[in-house]
Amino acid sequence: MGGVMIAASTYDRFRQRVLQRERLADMSRFYRSGFFDELPLYSRYSQIEPLVRDSTSPDAALLNLALEYLEEVLTYGRATRPFLAAITFLDDKDFDYLVPNVLICHGQVRRRLRNLRLQEPSTRFAKRMRETLRQIDPNADFQIFEDTQSVPGHVRVLISRRHTSGKLVNLKSLKRR
Repeated sequence: MGGVMIAASTYDRFRQRVLQRERLADMSRFYRSGFFDELPLYSRYSQIEPLVRDSTSPDAALLNLALEYLEEVLTYGRATRPFLAAITFLDDKDFDYLVPNVLICHGQVRRRLRNLRLQEPSTRFAKRMRETLRQIDPNADFQIFEDTQSVPGHVRVLISRRHTSGKLVNLKSLKRR
């Protein structure tokens, strides 16, 4: 992956303590034709606190873990139909930590995601996420957009790989002009 680095041991702990318990370690279901869901990467703060506690930026640590997971999803299998995998974050003041979600759509990507209104980051939250991504890796092969329509009253940030091939779809291809 284009320079996004976290300690392998930290990701391994994340995989064991969080992804396996949340039933996200088996990615084969994502590659079943017709799969469509947005799943949180963790359900309890206690799952991720040991992983981010000593970090100078919990946001960067969680974004890093989410991007590593996204790369793992994208390299896991071969899509048989158009396939979008992205990380999403909702701006919610009630959250102690960011809650990364994985958005997977295997087939009918444009139809299923037609209600997204993607735009360049303009809100405070989306700009903060873009800056966090730049701090992690200024040359990262990811794109970031915001959507203020699909969850009324909230900003939703979506991050996907910029360059794709084969059946992989990126967010920019869904952006309305």
